[in-house]
Amino acid sequence: MKTPTDSPLQDLDARIALAEAKLVARQQQLQLQWQGLQARIESATQPRKLAVPVAAALGVLALWWLLGRGDHQREVRPRPRHDGLLSSLARWMRWMPLLLPLLPLQWRERLEPATAGGMLGLTLPLVRRVRQAWQRPEQGRPPTTVAAVDLQRYTGRWHEIARLPVRYESDCAAQPTAEYRLMPQGLQVVNRCRTASGRERVAHGWARVAPHSRGARLKVSFAPSWLHWLPAVWADYWILHVGADYDIALVGTPARDALWLLSREPVISVAQFRELIGVARQQGYDLRNLRFS
Repeated sequence: MKTPTDSPLQDLDARIALAEAKLVARQQQLQLQWQGLQARIESATQPRKLAVPVAAALGVLALWWLLGRGDHQREVRPRPRHDGLLSSLARWMRWMPLLLPLLPLQWRERLEPATAGGMLGLTLPLVRRVRQAWQRPEQGRPPTTVAAVDLQRYTGRWHEIARLPVRYESDCAAQPTAEYRLMPQGLQVVNRCRTASGRERVAHGWARVAPHSRGARLKVSFAPSWLHWLPAVWADYWILHVGADYDIALVGTPARDALWLLSREPVISVAQFRELIGVARQQGYDLRNLRFS
């Protein structure tokens, strides 16, 4: 014969048994998930799985090297300057590292981080190299820089006298200046100008000296410091001519798509202007679109 307390005790035992069963099932599920993760890690790190990405990365690196090989020795045949597709591709690829975390989970799970980082590190400079080669004008050889630049004397404020139009300066209407400060980690760059509405536009960046250039070739970037590891955010800044007193300077890009006439003073003499224009023409720059600041 059952007592009145038998039913509550049986209900309590049943609930305890159910809770224990749920805990055991949960533990087994976690164990299975952990084993699956271990299997995926082991599969992703197998040499045969890494062979294809590594081979692809080496192939891209070899192509990049071949495109850049002998830039200073061989002539390059004329190529059309219709590079809208390459320009758009280069701009979009700059943002790929930022867009990677926004991809759907199932896509990111199939993309190994090491492979993605390696391919981006090689593909971005490759696209830039192809674009520069595509844009190269009829003169196959790149422009010639000065033999050496005393960066201590080069620092300070420069006034832009004239330039070839570039997209990132399209809103600069007046008083463009560039100021360089020599720091332990490189040159600090501060560009200023006035827009058509009268607002001052300021851009902060960094410049570093290219190896074996004795200060005549700089790499300049105005991207955030956490993106400086990307080669694509650094632009070539070649010093083609400097006055004897470091009072005037001519700066351009190796692709000849950008050029700046600089002076320590807002106004230069006719002789100084002719000196800079003569060097620019001798170096093969197209001055038909030269814009005065």
